[in-house]
Amino acid sequence: MGRSKPQKKAIPGLWGVLRYFWPYIHKQYGLLLISAIAVIIKATETRRGCGGDGG
Repeated sequence: MGRSKPQKKAIPGLWGVLRYFWPYIHKQYGLLLISAIAVIIKATETRRGCGGDGG
């Protein structure tokens, strides 16, 4: 089994993927940005115990 790449080595690959798909997603950039911010907020709420699942 191979080892996974360290994060610093994986980031150039992520940029390559972004460059490849940019023509398809640039029109939706605002929506993607807002969605990413919402996911980060939700993740931090859940991490602090403020998940709001009623339990």
